[in-house]
Amino acid sequence: DSFQDGIKAETNTVHAVEGNSVRLSCNYTASEIRSSSLHWYRQYPRSAPQFIILIHGSKDKEEKDGFTVKHDNQNKSKMQCEDAVHQNHTIFAIEKERALLYCQYETTAAGFTLFWYIQQDDKSPELIYNEYSQDNKKGFKARNKKSAKTFNLEIAAAGLSDSATYYCALRPTLCESV
Repeated sequence: DSFQDGIKAETNTVHAVEGNSVRLSCNYTASEIRSSSLHWYRQYPRSAPQFIILIHGSKDKEEKDGFTVKHDNQNKSKMQCEDAVHQNHTIFAIEKERALLYCQYETTAAGFTLFWYIQQDDKSPELIYNEYSQDNKKGFKARNKKSAKTFNLEIAAAGLSDSATYYCALRPTLCESV
């Protein structure tokens, strides 16, 4: 038996705005669809490919780590997860007073975790708040208001050392198909 399997991306390049969802599609043929599997990888510059997710031909949909892969009736596989966070660009605070950083999120994920990171000068971002952790950085407080879809960060008493770039982040644990 010779395998006449083939795979082709529907587009070579996809442009997206950071924080928006991205849909990647491919067409494939397989000699035995039900026993085939399709693997998705990503590759950053100067790095080895990283495995993301796989779907077996016998399944219609697979979800893992914020990625959704689904077969459609034309033997295509599509991967999608829609998440976004929106936050203030700049805030000004008075020393030793409370400061509030705004974060509104959107997600199709059924389960997710929210985080706040701080990046000072030329340093790497540092995790300062995880909504499910009891070990958050002192002086910071955040609460997930699910009805408003906000996860605002409060700095109890702002100081010069708090002058930095802050990132609100969302990590989905299970995506819905759209």
